[in-house]
Amino acid sequence: MANWTLYEKRLKIDGNSIRERSINNTIDAINDSFVNSPSYFEVYINGAETATGVQIISGSSTGGQSNSNIKNILMKPNDVLNNGDLIKWNNEYWLNMSVENVGGAYLKGKIIKCTQYITINKNSILSEVPIVIESGVRLYSQGQDDNKYITTLSDDIIVYTPASANIEVDDIYTIGRRNYKVKSVQDVLIDGLLVVKMEVTTEDVVIEEHEYSVTILNGEEVSMYATEHSTLQLEIQCKLDGNLIENPEVEYESSDEDCATVDENGLVTIQGTGTSFITVTYGNATATIKIVGVISIVDIFDITIIPADIDMYVNTTQTFTAKVTNNGIDMPYHAVEWSLVNVDGSSNQYCTYVVNDRDITITSKNYINKQIKIKATLLYDSDVFEERIITFRSFV
Repeated sequence: MANWTLYEKRLKIDGNSIRERSINNTIDAINDSFVNSPSYFEVYINGAETATGVQIISGSSTGGQSNSNIKNILMKPNDVLNNGDLIKWNNEYWLNMSVENVGGAYLKGKIIKCTQYITINKNSILSEVPIVIESGVRLYSQGQDDNKYITTLSDDIIVYTPASANIEVDDIYTIGRRNYKVKSVQDVLIDGLLVVKMEVTTEDVVIEEHEYSVTILNGEEVSMYATEHSTLQLEIQCKLDGNLIENPEVEYESSDEDCATVDENGLVTIQGTGTSFITVTYGNATATIKIVGVISIVDIFDITIIPADIDMYVNTTQTFTAKVTNNGIDMPYHAVEWSLVNVDGSSNQYCTYVVNDRDITITSKNYINKQIKIKATLLYDSDVFEERIITFRSFV
């Protein structure tokens, strides 16, 4: 044991073994020459906005000739590469099919050019996915005979896509001039990839149609102090096919980030004077609010009744809340006065209601297509109010 300990000490220099020193020397050599290599290119991985420096070299060859649609990609030490990564290189997409750790120093992958695309339509949201097609695939279900290959019939194709692609059995996609129907989807054969078997079909592509809506509850325009980097949390209401959606997946975008920025949660931060339009996208629906960065602000009070519903079913209960803002900024301590009348001027009780501070809770009776008007008035300034006409609808 003592002799082995002494041998280990002789093998190590500065705490590193011979193998560790060899790896470190390889990494240093790669880093020194990586960018200057003629094989060096900048690519964009999985839609990233920032380019990644890689080396791309010729890949597999057949009969002494290289296949221009297959390349090897070499990563810089410590850079990450995964199966299923989409590589955008020279404005073309390549799909990474395998990853190899070379000597513990860097990662090497095999990328294949995506010669076709499929358009996925889910919930009226279109996404274009690059794909790799091949006519022969390994039969992974052959048990011990796992090296057996078959060539598919002309009406069958095998498609590879990133595992994130939303592809399901019986989906129909147009590839080239023909429509193909998905027969099977495997996500365990190759980590990070979907292996999709398709066959030619005479069926048409199915397009899902849905109705999206998005409403920004902060109003149409908000002024904010540009000198204080003040913030505003956007409050939105999204509906899918008329149904209110909790925690919807939305995107935010600012037209002028020198004036105002917005993060993925809808928090607007004023950056300077000027005007910026913040756009909220939900499905195929959009809504926009105007943000104005100013040095000083004149009070502009507003009341918004939420939710934005204008219909209630008969014999149901709904609570409406009056939100008070000043230049779009929430004013939680300003009280309102509620009133409720029948639109037709009658004194019939189409509903009952209870007022609790800024909330009014309405319980409709069995009066179909009758309308009421609720009104929230700011106690601080009676000229500031919001009205809403509500129609009682039947369930059928």
